[in-house]
Amino acid sequence: MDQAALTVLAVTVLRQTFCRSTNFEVVPVVTNESITVIGAGIAGLVAALFLSVGGYRVTVIDRHEKPTLGKDLDFYNGGTTMGGCDARQASVTEAVAAPTRIRSLRLMPMNKGWKMLDKMSADEQMWAKKFETMSAFPEMYSIFSDLVTSMNRVAINLWEDLFEQIPELAENAVRSRRIVRLCTSESAVSNTLKFQTKVHRKNDKVVRLTKEQMATRFPHLNHSHLAGGVEVEGFTINVKQLGDNLMNYLEKKRQVTFKWACEVASLQDTVVTLESGEKIISERVLLATGVSGDGLLKDSPIAKQVQGVIGFWVKLPNINRITEGFKIHEEDPVAVMNVTMSVDNKTLIISGGFGFVGKQRIMKTSRYTEMAVLVALAVRKYFPTEFEKATELNKKIPVTYCVRPMSADGMPLIDWITTANLGQTMYVGGTSGGGFVQASILSLFVLDMLSGRNDYAHITQAMASTRDSLSDHLYYNVARDDDAQETSENSMTSLDPVIQQFAEDFLIL
Repeated sequence: MDQAALTVLAVTVLRQTFCRSTNFEVVPVVTNESITVIGAGIAGLVAALFLSVGGYRVTVIDRHEKPTLGKDLDFYNGGTTMGGCDARQASVTEAVAAPTRIRSLRLMPMNKGWKMLDKMSADEQMWAKKFETMSAFPEMYSIFSDLVTSMNRVAINLWEDLFEQIPELAENAVRSRRIVRLCTSESAVSNTLKFQTKVHRKNDKVVRLTKEQMATRFPHLNHSHLAGGVEVEGFTINVKQLGDNLMNYLEKKRQVTFKWACEVASLQDTVVTLESGEKIISERVLLATGVSGDGLLKDSPIAKQVQGVIGFWVKLPNINRITEGFKIHEEDPVAVMNVTMSVDNKTLIISGGFGFVGKQRIMKTSRYTEMAVLVALAVRKYFPTEFEKATELNKKIPVTYCVRPMSADGMPLIDWITTANLGQTMYVGGTSGGGFVQASILSLFVLDMLSGRNDYAHITQAMASTRDSLSDHLYYNVARDDDAQETSENSMTSLDPVIQQFAEDFLIL
């Protein structure tokens, strides 16, 4: 069965299995087995929750020091969750390859592209081909998008059930209970309304906002660049606060063991050896390592499927006391900007930007600066008062980043590492902008696969790491317009003087 058919089947089964809103419950597994979870980002923490409730004895290992609220970890070195911005938005639609992005990986940031690298490895080039293929075949894009949006819808319901059943998880973390998407043109509003109506259920409230309604609802924004908006189901959350709540609950209520500042040296079957020499032996191992676990994946196809995409964020003083999170639909490479409030509501956390970096170390090149400046310029455009306040008295605004794991088709990955260790060692993640929202449903699937029940096998088969091998004909035979390829331009090329001056005047990069 080819990948398209597998995905259509997965969508059908998913919708029928979770067709009605019911209180979710983790069914315990009759087991006393131990499992080691490598990675304490949101995917690893939520998986640890489901596994511990399901009956497993869980140990979580992370290479970073234990996160402390209010103390920022080094960006990226703190991981996507705890090293990124303290903000996430749970909505039905998340980033996938789209027809408008067919040339994104070949265009530089100033030309609305995601290109950050001078040279790509063979795996990165193949990933880029797959990404372009998805954009070149709208029908395929639609099929994969259906699965992603269907999963997100169920995942949001599961989060709501979790927050109801374990209220301390949501304490001081959940900010807004609806999400507004603001658009820059009437056509964008119409297209957004059409798409959001399509992917939401009939009883969901999808509401169009006129420019006047938007101005009333968000009076402190600069509205000269906005045409209206669409309000949809979802919520905004402070993910670091959620992570802290999860860690406290797991340690105190579920007897989960955490090992912080422990670098994994090797993984042999289910024996985890730390750099200190300590060995942790368990019956099962789960990798929730995002884009940084290649050394443990060995020859698994998962390593090729998951590549890194950089995103940026800035913080501004919330001088106008905005209390509602929202999105602003900008052009690439800034794309959709998420605006969320801090826990104390004193700070606006604004994220945006997409840049393909693969598995390469982040370099402060001209493209990096271009991308950061484009995000900052978009922020200043909509928040001029807050930006001016942040930069008064010659102060500069830090623009920081994290690297998000992403698959070329936008779908998550959940699979055994190799066929030799079926039932023992698995990976979960690779979801781009959907890492937080999908963590709930992916953890449900992890528990199902590890327990051997396989109740959701028709769904998870579509997210296997070998899925692209069924569609190689597409991936290798996409017509490529070589004229659209940018000239090979060294990433250290001098910046546009305006961009350079803005960076020097206002930003800390």
